[in-house]
Amino acid sequence: MTRKTGKNKQVTRRQFMELTGIYSMAAVMGARAFAAEAGEAETYGLLKDKARQIELAQKKPEIRIRMGVSGDSPKVQENGFPTGYWEFARDLNERTDGRIEVQLTGGNALCTEISCAQKFSTNTIPAYGSSSQNASLTYPFLTALDFPFLFPTRASMHYFLYSQKGDSVFRKVLREKFDYEFLWSLAEGRALFMGKGWADRPQVRKPEDIKGAKLRVTASPMARISLDLLGANPIPLAWAETYEGLKSGVVDGMENFPSAAPAYGMTPAISQMVNLEFFSGLEHAAISRKFLEKLPDDLRDAVMESAFHTQQWTQQTLEKARVEISGMTEPPKPGTIFAKSNVAVSMLSAAERRVWEEMSSPEFHPKPYEEWRERLAKMAGGTDVYKEIYDIARELPADTKPEDVKPVRWWKA
Repeated sequence: MTRKTGKNKQVTRRQFMELTGIYSMAAVMGARAFAAEAGEAETYGLLKDKARQIELAQKKPEIRIRMGVSGDSPKVQENGFPTGYWEFARDLNERTDGRIEVQLTGGNALCTEISCAQKFSTNTIPAYGSSSQNASLTYPFLTALDFPFLFPTRASMHYFLYSQKGDSVFRKVLREKFDYEFLWSLAEGRALFMGKGWADRPQVRKPEDIKGAKLRVTASPMARISLDLLGANPIPLAWAETYEGLKSGVVDGMENFPSAAPAYGMTPAISQMVNLEFFSGLEHAAISRKFLEKLPDDLRDAVMESAFHTQQWTQQTLEKARVEISGMTEPPKPGTIFAKSNVAVSMLSAAERRVWEEMSSPEFHPKPYEEWRERLAKMAGGTDVYKEIYDIARELPADTKPEDVKPVRWWKA
C-alpha cells in the first residue's frame, strides 16, 4: 500500500513505519503537514529530512554558539551574496544531531561591521563574521590578505584558503597569537563602483578614468595606499553611510565586493561596476580558539568539518550567483540586478587589469607598502607574509576556474 499525495503515490506503508521507528510520530506527521501545506510530493526523502529538522528543532542543545554577523541576513544571501553563515549554522546543527546550536544575529542587531570584531576580541561573543577588511581595525594581521594584486584570480583565493601551507603562514599566526580560528570565507576580488555622476561618462577601464575621484574605502590601509597610487582620492566611510554618501555626492564611487553592492540594494545609486579585483574581498567567520578547544573532540571536529563544508558551499554558490543574480557579465544578463538598474559592467581583460597592477602593486611599487610588510613580518615571527602568500597563490594554473579548485582540509596533515 502507498500513501497518495495528489498525482503521486510515493511512500509505502513499510517506509512510513520505518520513519516512525527513526523519528517520533509527531515529527513524521509534522513533516507530512509541511509537505501538504507546501504542495510538495510526499516522498520518503522529503519526509525523512523534514522529520529530522523538526526533531532537531525540538532538541535542547548541549552547546550554544552566539555569533554576530553585522548587516547580513538570509535575504542578502538570496540576493547573491552567499556568505554562508546560515548554511554553517544549519549544517553544524544537523551534523551534531542538535548538540550544537549556532545563535546567529544579523541585521546589525548585535554588532556592526566594525564592532563585531571588537566584541569578539573582548570575549563578549565567541564567534563572529564580517569582512576581513573592516575587522582589520581590531586584528591588523588580517591585512596580510589585502595587498593589491596579491591574488591573480578568484581561484587562487580559494586555493590559498584550502592550502595547508596557507594555514601555516596565515591561520596559524591568528590561531596562536590572537586566539582566532579563521573558519571559512566567501572569496571575491573587490571592484570599483561609480555613482550616478558617472552615468553619462565612458565606461571606466583605465586608471586615468578615475583620476581625482573620491572613492569610499574600508578600514584596510592597503586600499588607501593602492588608490592613492592610482591617482584617486580614497575616503574612509562606514558601510552604513556609503549609500547616502553615493546619493549625495560625498563620494564619487567606492571599492567593494562586486556581489555585495547589488545584494544590499545599492544599485539605485550606482551607474558603473568595474570588475577590477584589485585586492581580496573576504567575508569571513571566526571562532575563539579557546572556546573551540573546550569542546569535546567530536564536537570540535564537527565545527571544523562544517567550516570546510561552508567553504565549499560559498565557493560554488557565489560563482553561480555572480552571473545569474548579480549580473557580472558584459553586458549583464537580462533580469539580473545590474541589468534592472542599468549599471554598466566592465569585465576587464587580463591585459587591462595588468595596467592597474603596474601602477599600484607592491611588486612594482614596494616602498609604500614596506611599513606594513615589516609590521606583519613581526607578527609572524619574521616571515615575509606577503611573499609567502604571493608565491602560494601562484602555484595554481592561471586558467583554473574558481569552481574547479579542489577542496582540501587545511587544518589536517
